[in-house]
Amino acid sequence: VGGRIGASGELECFKSGGLEFEFDEEMYYRAKGYYSRIFDADITVPEEKHGFLQSIYVLREKLRNAIYSVSPYEDAGVFTAIVLGDKAGLQSEFKELYKEGGISHIHVSFIGMLLFGIIRKCGVNYAVSAALSSGVMIVYAILTGAGVSVVRASIMFIISVTALVLGRTYDIISAMALSWVVIVIINPYQATQAGCLLSFGAIAAIGVVMPVINRLFPVKNKLTIGERIGERIRNALVGTVSISLVTFPILAWFYYYIAVLSLLLNLIVIPLMSILMASVLIAIAIYIAVGGTPIGLLIAKGAVMPASFILHLNTYLCELSGRVKWNKVVTGRPKPWQILLYYGAL
Repeated sequence: VGGRIGASGELECFKSGGLEFEFDEEMYYRAKGYYSRIFDADITVPEEKHGFLQSIYVLREKLRNAIYSVSPYEDAGVFTAIVLGDKAGLQSEFKELYKEGGISHIHVSFIGMLLFGIIRKCGVNYAVSAALSSGVMIVYAILTGAGVSVVRASIMFIISVTALVLGRTYDIISAMALSWVVIVIINPYQATQAGCLLSFGAIAAIGVVMPVINRLFPVKNKLTIGERIGERIRNALVGTVSISLVTFPILAWFYYYIAVLSLLLNLIVIPLMSILMASVLIAIAIYIAVGGTPIGLLIAKGAVMPASFILHLNTYLCELSGRVKWNKVVTGRPKPWQILLYYGAL
């Protein structure tokens, strides 16, 4: 990994989608960094090198093996996709089920904020905590294949902790804009992909639409415990509604339908995803530390049980929503002027 190889064979460029609704193979693979493919290749492998990327690959495989060792096999593929971005073991029915349910985003910045908080609790100052947690986020982005959502979250996280160190106010829209510029400079074709637009659309909803809705419901300065719980639930609901309002046109453009019940599903699923990820990470840490012993493996398997419960709950909810006939509203691809009019009205 990280080395160069030589290859000779029949080179073929990817096909461009000529029709309006035809899959554009060229744009899809260019967004992933591939510009052509080769058939009947003769491959020459140079002398093996053990560099930084090779070390990342070895770490990724160790974490993958840890997940499969502590998790039920049918859950391990999903956990690997969530934590490591490795979708090789993710069954196609899971992909389709979660797509139809309208569940699209997992906020990986949870890992960075969790680590930053742990380091600060150990008495380390802001600057060192920010540097260490930012370094881990960069490694994590590489570890997971540098997907656009992870890169976006990593850049925004680094900006947020830098603002803390400098004593400046963090502005989510400015951070989002900078991360957009960086991603588009690295690969302009990402701007045409559903994953990129959904990821940035969700952040735009939180930074622009959600504050406007919140201003319609002013909050008292002093709240009782019950009122604080109610406020958290309200914020979760407003956030989910805001994200859905912004991302519905993107979903309709790429998938030609919207899932009406995704509003309710995301309200339940998004908070639980942080618990799921924490459960898997704790199980991995226990397995790496003491997984070689029977008692250590048993503890690690116990630690991953909350993640398995949440996963099966999410799957059940998606299956349940799929049985509702009016959940899936086929919209077709909206016209550009319709999308502009919608966002202008919003």
